[in-house]
Order: sequence, then structure tokens, then C-alpha cells
Amino acid sequence: MILESLYFFLPGYIANMAPVLLRWIPCGGKPIHEKLFGSHKTWRGLVVAILVGGLVFWLQQWLYTLGFQDWALIDYADFPFWFGFLQGAGVILGDLLKSFYKRRQGIKPGEPWWGWDQLDFVIGGILLGFVYYVCICW
Repeated sequence: MILESLYFFLPGYIANMAPVLLRWIPCGGKPIHEKLFGSHKTWRGLVVAILVGGLVFWLQQWLYTLGFQDWALIDYADFPFWFGFLQGAGVILGDLLKSFYKRRQGIKPGEPWWGWDQLDFVIGGILLGFVYYVCICW
């Protein structure tokens, strides 16, 4: 069950890493709002996280059709392809919200905020996925 849960949230994990791994992309490096979120939260990171989340989920759907059902916590055939974009958006929005509160607490960009630095993206990704699940699946 733990491996299936990690596999389910893989789009979120990779989307969370994408802004750092793809910071070499030459466009979109302007901060979203430096005063509110700090200089490290850029438009490029926002877009890249959402796109990567969608790409990873699409890959999971494709693997599901090839026989990787044992790894799946959900029936990937029943979920729309854009669920991954939603999870990627939740991850990056959770990170932005944490950055907003870090600035309010006077914590500088890059300084640790124990606990929240590890949970912000998970909470955001789960909440946005939960909204989809509750509003559309039920």
C-alpha cells in the first residue's frame, strides 16, 4: 500500500522538483511577486510544475494500459489526463502558500522552515486532488 501511494503521488513529487531541475529554461524566470513569495518563485517554475505533473500522470496512464495495474492505487483509465496537471498545480500552489507565510514570518528565501518545507507541496497536491475526487467522482 505504501508503494502504491507513493506511485499515486509521483506526479506531485516530480512536479515539486521540476522548477529546480528545469531552471535552465531561458524564459519565465521573472518572480511571480517578489514581495509576497520571494525571488525564487518564478513564472517558469509555476508553469513547469503544472506541465510536468500532467506529463508524469499521462505516463502513468500509459503504463497502466501496458499492464502496470499492480502498482496502481487507482484505476488510471477512469481518471482524466488533466488530473496530473491538477496535482502539479496543487503542489506548486501549496509551495507558494508556504512561501507567502515564510515571508510574513520574516524567514528569508532558502532558509529552512522545519516541517512546512517538507509538507507544503504534499498538502497542496492532496487538497487539489481531493477537490476533484469529491466534486467530480462522487
